[in-house]
Amino acid sequence: MLKSATCSVLLTCGVIATPSHAAMAQAPQPAQVSRIDDQAIRQGTRTGAQIESSRLANSKAAAAVQRHLDEEARRGNLVDRKDVHLFTSRDAATNVEVGVVWDGSARPDRIDIVRRDPKGIGANQLGVGVGFREDPQAAGVSSPTASSAGFGYENVVSYKGVSQVGSTSCGTVYWTPDYYSQEDHWSTTCYQKWKQSGTKNWIYNRWGLFDQAESSTNSPRTVDVTFRSKPWSGYESRVTGIKGWSPAFGPTTCSDTANYTLSFSSTVSVTIPIHRCNSMAVLPNATQHSMGMDFDGETTNQVYLDYGLALYASDSATTPVYADYTWAEVDWGAVWDPNVNTLLWTDSGW
Repeated sequence: MLKSATCSVLLTCGVIATPSHAAMAQAPQPAQVSRIDDQAIRQGTRTGAQIESSRLANSKAAAAVQRHLDEEARRGNLVDRKDVHLFTSRDAATNVEVGVVWDGSARPDRIDIVRRDPKGIGANQLGVGVGFREDPQAAGVSSPTASSAGFGYENVVSYKGVSQVGSTSCGTVYWTPDYYSQEDHWSTTCYQKWKQSGTKNWIYNRWGLFDQAESSTNSPRTVDVTFRSKPWSGYESRVTGIKGWSPAFGPTTCSDTANYTLSFSSTVSVTIPIHRCNSMAVLPNATQHSMGMDFDGETTNQVYLDYGLALYASDSATTPVYADYTWAEVDWGAVWDPNVNTLLWTDSGW
């Protein structure tokens, strides 16, 4: 299924058309999907400490680890280098170099790279989606300290009657654009889980942002970013219902934030700052016990996505285990046509 003028969390694209290209245009080809699976990611993963002590100490991989550590420090989340992991690979089928850096209890278990040539004149649509799965063994480990109010705009602003379970877990995805740029595309996503002690009441808070690689000549445009969360496959029975979600409807402008409160009672609540952006849709699904946000506009600026989900576990001793998906597209080049259908995040099959 395709839609117009949209693409997702990790994307870059093709070749600028010339008159000879246009003259030789052929029918569009189906989307090409290349997948890096869980086994390959496991085998190629290294810790930040291993990278620092190896011949890669001055490499792009080391710089990616350091950037992740710096971003987390600015959020008030001090992460030890040995607890940071990195996977990087150049996909043979698409020639896209993609890397994932993460800490905490969630790790990537699949990377999808999707390319499509809508006019048969050279690919100018390229998307990368990454699925993160939470480690069931670490999902219920209590955090030594709950997040304090106000130490990062993405985190919980205030809370009462609940405590954080597990640490804040973040992952960063970067990949090379097809057009000339001195930087990569970058997307960062984080989550927290909160629980009311002795009950089945949980709150899942997720946020993130996407930065496209800049170019002064190729006119790149971010046209789709989507973050989604649902119970991890095989652990669906741990979640029995949704109490509510935030924001309740599509926001209006990216220039500011508004605080939204999820509550189970007057004494049990979490207040979360949500960025308000036009062309944004909320994607709650009561049947799947899932939530998501989708940006379907067109911008060259950062895109922020944040949402919260109040849910019920199957019993007071059960910890929900969630999977997150992040996907983005940046279309580029003179051949771009807003009337041409572009990639959809579901092309990755998540």
